[in-house]
Formats: sequence, C-alpha cells, structure tokens
Amino acid sequence: METQEEKAINYLGISSAELQTLGAFHTAKEIHQQPTVWKKIYKQIYEERQELKNFLDRAKQKTNSIILTGAGTSAFIGLSLRGTFRNKLQQLTESLSTTDIVSHPEHYFIRDSPPLIVSFARSGNSPESQAV
Repeated sequence: METQEEKAINYLGISSAELQTLGAFHTAKEIHQQPTVWKKIYKQIYEERQELKNFLDRAKQKTNSIILTGAGTSAFIGLSLRGTFRNKLQQLTESLSTTDIVSHPEHYFIRDSPPLIVSFARSGNSPESQAV
C-alpha cells in the first residue's frame, strides 16, 4: 500500500499516481533510489576494504575459481565485476545467474574443486540465492 508521502513524490519526473496507473510505480521507485544505494554500498566497501582483502586473500588459497552470482538485475553486478575480479585476483572468474546454478548445478561445479561464490542480492534472502 502506498503511503501518503509516496503519493506526493514524483519518481523519474512522473507522478506517483500516473506511475500507479501505468503499473510502473515500484519499478520507477527502485530505479530512483539506485544512485543513493550505490553510493552507500561504495562507502561501505571502501570502509571495509582491508577486511574484504583479507577475506579474499584467504579464500584464494582454498579455490581455483570464483563465481559471481545473482538473480535478475543482481546478476548484472556479477557481469560488471567479472573482469575486475579476474584481473585483480588472478583467478578464473565466471558470472552466472543463480537460477542457472540452482537448476543445473552439475554444469558449473567440478568435484573436489569448490569455487568461491560471491552472491549479489538486493535482499539477500531470495530462495535461489539461499539455495546457491
């Protein structure tokens, strides 16, 4: 249900009422908040960069490959970062949709060679993210 505050807001230059009529309210709201979310994520990663580096250094010693995964638009994050991970970590890095992994895990995993899986998810609790 839309709150009073949301009714008064324009997203992407279109009134909430018009977006509701078009069935585009939630999509427009999500797109509108992306710049703020990305800045927040960047700040968090920057502040925790040493801990992340330490984790990745330890993980690299236990694996020969990395899988970046997500569902829907979260899968695009993996696609965007695949080259950076590969170049910086010097390890084979793939970007795969969680739905592909869940439906056919045998296509992506090699016995006795576990990958490091980095999952991107808006909520972190989607059924396919948890299954992977």
